[in-house]
Amino acid sequence: MTVLEFLSDRLGRLVLWGSCTVLAAGILLATGTSPGVLILLLAALFLVFLAAQAQPFGGCAGP
Repeated sequence: MTVLEFLSDRLGRLVLWGSCTVLAAGILLATGTSPGVLILLLAALFLVFLAAQAQPFGGCAGP
């Protein structure tokens, strides 16, 4: 399985995550959250999301 095949299988999840992230960022900005804090939060969320997506990709050690 290539990375592109892996990502295409999870396209719906990626779009949903992106939409929710943009919505959350908009709400945080509208309520006065500092842009620096917002960038740190988004970076942390992105790293957690990458780890969650990479775990099944690297964990397949089948026959």
